Amino acid sequence: MLLDLSAAFDTVDHKILLHRLQTRFGIKGKALSWLQSYLTDRSQSVQIDGFTSSVRPLRFGVPQGSVLGPLLYLLYTAPLGNVIRWHDMDFHLYADDTQLYTTFSCDDKDDLTTTISRIESCLVDITNWMTTNKLKLNTDKTELLILHSKFRLTPRLPSIKIGTDTIEPTNKARNIGVIFDNTVTMSFHINNIVKVAFYHLRNIAEICKYINVTTAEVLVHAFIISKLDFCNSLLYGLPKYEINKLQSVQNAAARVIAC
Repeated sequence: MLLDLSAAFDTVDHKILLHRLQTRFGIKGKALSWLQSYLTDRSQSVQIDGFTSSVRPLRFGVPQGSVLGPLLYLLYTAPLGNVIRWHDMDFHLYADDTQLYTTFSCDDKDDLTTTISRIESCLVDITNWMTTNKLKLNTDKTELLILHSKFRLTPRLPSIKIGTDTIEPTNKARNIGVIFDNTVTMSFHINNIVKVAFYHLRNIAEICKYINVTTAEVLVHAFIISKLDFCNSLLYGLPKYEINKLQSVQNAAARVIAC
């Protein structure tokens, strides 16, 4: 389960956060006062075409783009781990990305029924916890991905229900920038890299005659090589025909630089 939260960083309650920092993590005295000063008395306005809106106070949220923003959010949502552990499920938290993991046997109907019940019960408790802590689970973007061997039929899994919403299993899902398919062939991810990389390569090639080699190298590293390097350890052991797709991108990038 890949959970999605609506405007997570913007709805953090300062009072709850400061209380949690003090009672759960032992931050007190000057350190707590410093964090309180960091969070409070902030304001924002919007400027478009030289026109500025009125200034409004920021009573909730942690500053996005800041160093402390993701850290404070993780401390704020730390108790969520206890909620998930209580249902005997594994999890991974990365800023506002939350993933739940569990295993089940495709051939055991009782195990499957128990797994569905455990997931739904866990999601109910997560939703309740988030409501209490001023967060909102976005069920429209929450995804269910069943990983299984490509040499067997896809297990038939009933839909997962969260309140009145129903989540159907999907054949692929994006997880922190990487597209995972249900048989972990990484084909969707590789094809997406190739598509985006060649799009940028065509644009760079069009202006190649107006820039020098050094500038072309900078553009290729920024738009092409960075995508080939991102999480490339996940591609270890894939068939050669999949890796060759990425090699063709690298070869094309070298030709663009050499032009």
